[in-house]
Amino acid sequence: MKNKTIRIALSSVLIYLIFKKSYNILIGLLLWLNVELRIENEYVLISLNIIIGILSLLLLIFLYNRFLKKGKLKNKAVYTLIIITVFLTIVFGGINKLYWSYLANIEMDESRLSYFEFSWSKTLDIVFPIFGLIYFLWKLKTDKNTVPNIV
Repeated sequence: MKNKTIRIALSSVLIYLIFKKSYNILIGLLLWLNVELRIENEYVLISLNIIIGILSLLLLIFLYNRFLKKGKLKNKAVYTLIIITVFLTIVFGGINKLYWSYLANIEMDESRLSYFEFSWSKTLDIVFPIFGLIYFLWKLKTDKNTVPNIV
């Protein structure tokens, strides 16, 4: 990849995908933990959702600083991001398969689980990626080292 703009664009998309996949993996694990421990305190669940979102945003900031802030983006960095994205996709698929298999095989009679737990995770699933995308686009726009001037 000799074109710097293509490398930056591809890396930007891959970093965003890593952020989104990591958020989805952590929320999937939280939902699984919620079913296992039968957490019924709504404030605890909302707090855990927010903590997971903040951790994912911190990962986005770390990846941006690690790969895009330097200015010189090498092919090795792009390949590393591709490998991480593929790995997280496989992990996310495995967690979903195991989670739904687990749900199909347990007794839920005495549980008071409601749609609340799932709805908060889906609501924040929309909010945090928007914050992440806004931050990411803002940093790309304000950081003159990463965006090549092709005019």
